[in-house]
Amino acid sequence: MMLKIGITGGIATGKSTIAHKLRTLGYVVLDSDQVSHDLTAPGGQALPEIVRQFGFDMVDEQHGLNRAKLGALVFNDQTKLEQLNQIMHPLINQALTKQLSALDQSGQRLVFVEIPLLFETDNFIKMDQVLMVTVENKQTQLERLMKRNHLSKTEAEQRIAAQMPLEIKEACSDYVLTNDKDEYVNEQLDHVLMKIRDSLA
Repeated sequence: MMLKIGITGGIATGKSTIAHKLRTLGYVVLDSDQVSHDLTAPGGQALPEIVRQFGFDMVDEQHGLNRAKLGALVFNDQTKLEQLNQIMHPLINQALTKQLSALDQSGQRLVFVEIPLLFETDNFIKMDQVLMVTVENKQTQLERLMKRNHLSKTEAEQRIAAQMPLEIKEACSDYVLTNDKDEYVNEQLDHVLMKIRDSLA
């Protein structure tokens, strides 16, 4: 039976960095954010309903989703954020379920699935275990988000506040990686992978 491990954490805590490290080591990692991008690309399955609920100005010049404009809208309005999640999460779950089923049928024994909002929604597939990526210094998270998404301090704080607190996610997780500095997280990841390999033996 295939072991499914969810990778989650707060925004800008380094989930994708950990996912990249795992891929480099040869592990299979699915990415819900990539699925989301595919669903909102030109011709994507989610676009018609997003346009219906939020307006045609949410579409960019290439006929895909204007992510910056939609993000600015929903992260200032919890009701609109929930509307968007109700559109996206079932479709993401459907796509991930299909990918996981194919991997299981191929004989894959272990797969990681990067799902940022794993604890915030009931729409995603249940994971067997959860690997949480966090930071000890909240300022690190804030600065990373501002730099990565070109946000003001206020905008970044709003996006962080829209998610479940890191401490609650940590308490619900099987493994926790503290990703403030790269040299420390590598050692932590090695230790976690050793435990996972032992559980599969």
